Amino acid sequence: MTDTNGRILVSGASVAGLTAAYWLDRFGFEVTVVERSAGLRPGGQALDIRGPALEVARRMGVLDEFRKRTTELRGMSMVDDSGAEIYRTTERTLTGGRLDSEDLEVLRDDLIDVLHGACGAGVRFIFGNRITSLNQDDHGIDVEFENAAPGRFGVVIGADGAHSGTRRLVFGPEKPFLRYMGGRRLRPGRRTRRGHRPLRGRGPRVRSAQSGGRARTQRPRPWRRRPIRTRRLHGLRDVGRGPVIEGLPG
Repeated sequence: MTDTNGRILVSGASVAGLTAAYWLDRFGFEVTVVERSAGLRPGGQALDIRGPALEVARRMGVLDEFRKRTTELRGMSMVDDSGAEIYRTTERTLTGGRLDSEDLEVLRDDLIDVLHGACGAGVRFIFGNRITSLNQDDHGIDVEFENAAPGRFGVVIGADGAHSGTRRLVFGPEKPFLRYMGGRRLRPGRRTRRGHRPLRGRGPRVRSAQSGGRARTQRPRPWRRRPIRTRRLHGLRDVGRGPVIEGLPG
């Protein structure tokens, strides 16, 4: 396709943008991806590939590559604030579920690298740039960039994150569209507006294996004094010392 309707601009070269670019190119569209970073943006935590995403990866021909790059998750442990382990399992994790399932966990850097490599030669990338203006008429969209020649496209896809600059250009400031969904956090010991203090009960019992083959049931100390954290056990990646949450430094 060479007409305006067949030209599609994708803003954002992350998971959503690269996946959209792959499929649009595969179905014959002329695809351009613009990314404000100088290259593929690094960083981020591991991401799970499960359910329908497994089938999508298989159809894209990247599932085997994802399997080669898994984090090799081997289990989960629970530690107190001193880093002492109080529980361990090699069967499941809190966020990933059972380890014997077909689901995969891949570091974001690896995920992006594989998706970028899967995009065909027909996908054009513009790095170090961003959209500054969008003007739509009945036949297409005129797009201006920060430091590149303007272009005309049939469709513009905003895949540039939660605080999308593309969405802001189309709909205006995001504040009128935000809705508070909850999630307040109260520090232990502080009174609420009504004068109540939060409960300070003991945590759940934890079943842990002990030396000599015996197992005992124990209670952690009150959570205010010894908060329980979790960490993931990786085969080849050291999650570091001290308290951690799902592999992240505490």
